[in-house]
Amino acid sequence: MDEQQSHRAETVGAALRALRRQRGVSLKNLAEQTGISKSYLSMVENGKRLLTSTVFIDSIAEVLRVSPAELTGQPVAPTDPSTGGAHAMIPALRLSLMGLTVPTPTGVRFPEDPLELLTARVTRANALYHASEYATLAAELPALLSDLQTAADARHGYVRRRLLQLLAGAYHPACVLLLKHLGYPDLAYVAVTRAAEAIAELEDPHYTALSDFFTAHVLLAAGSPDQALARAGTAISRLERHLGGGRAPQALLGELHLISATAATRDKARAGEARRLDAETHLAEARRLARYTGESRD
Repeated sequence: MDEQQSHRAETVGAALRALRRQRGVSLKNLAEQTGISKSYLSMVENGKRLLTSTVFIDSIAEVLRVSPAELTGQPVAPTDPSTGGAHAMIPALRLSLMGLTVPTPTGVRFPEDPLELLTARVTRANALYHASEYATLAAELPALLSDLQTAADARHGYVRRRLLQLLAGAYHPACVLLLKHLGYPDLAYVAVTRAAEAIAELEDPHYTALSDFFTAHVLLAAGSPDQALARAGTAISRLERHLGGGRAPQALLGELHLISATAATRDKARAGEARRLDAETHLAEARRLARYTGESRD
């Protein structure tokens, strides 16, 4: 390790030791619950190994009931090259999530009928996410979110409804990018909250269930599996009443059962057997739905 890495290893190690002791977890128990060797954890705490594995970070954070950011002292593990450029766009993205519009460059006019253009931009944003082009996605999201909100505020009827759907469709990849890849659970929560505001006006049970799905992910990452399980359970009940035809609602229902299974296993306040039974029930439903939907990106 160079001097900078050594300093970081000492900082992270000290944070891990302090958090572990605050939670009353011994090094041996932490090793048993995470599956990480006691000797490795000891070296991390003593600043002799730099904790970079996202799997290890997530496992330790889950056991200690903290966010990964609290453990590492920064939003993301320091060795992920695919997200490096994305962090530079966080200030602009934060302003967009706060509802502060990105200024339009001088001489650029917003089209009178933006629906087709904005639809293409939202489609591109989701394609960038699936292609792991996180830096490009982060660079385009602030203006996209601002333009969508501005256009929706100026329209009525069908066009406004469609723009609100597009707005939700842009907030959701923003949420996952911030939560899963950049490590900003607070901003991810703002993103799902803003999406929920747009979705509430739609009064569409499928969009509402989708909003609850993303919110459950944020709650789980923030260390509140009981609230995540409750939110997912509400969404499951609502969606089951309005399934209708098509595979997309069935796929979403399966995803809700999967996150419910994960949340059930992480709710350490409940007895182990109760958590196991809940998880198995949700997994069984997810398997049943998967047989119906097949491989799907819905």
